[in-house]
Amino acid sequence: LETLLSGEGTVEVKDGRIVDVNILKLVLSKLSFIPNLAEQVENNLSDEYKEKLKKRDTILEKVKADVRIRNGVLEINRAELNADGFLVVANGELNLDQNLLLKADFYIPSDLSASMVASVQELGYLLDENKQIHVPFKPYEGKLANFRMYPDVEDVGKEIIRSRGKEE
Repeated sequence: LETLLSGEGTVEVKDGRIVDVNILKLVLSKLSFIPNLAEQVENNLSDEYKEKLKKRDTILEKVKADVRIRNGVLEINRAELNADGFLVVANGELNLDQNLLLKADFYIPSDLSASMVASVQELGYLLDENKQIHVPFKPYEGKLANFRMYPDVEDVGKEIIRSRGKEE
């Protein structure tokens, strides 16, 4: 019966909150190949962004996902999570047994990226063509209840080496 489920649509959440997790600060802290990155960045940010990094929660401005249900599987064609100082773009699928496969990328807007690169030059190697810091996440595959995403430090390291190689 569940394989007969089908449909498509858009899910949207405005003015949400992730309680007790500051995602921007968490991602910065996971880029451990740059010592004391979060502290260095925080010390040189505008007051507006300093306040955002001090918050316990992540304020979600907008979450939007284009989804389709086919053969009992929820396909996430494109999901965007806009929050305080960053954007996460993801896609994946979730089946009825709550097995999740998700790929995601983390972007910091160009104005904040410029400020961050000014304080920690190594972050310049993570700039994309839109002058945004881009941090890929490790793909997640597992139960929805155990869902955790982390920056793909290995991929980031490769990008830094590639960028440095071009420079030299």
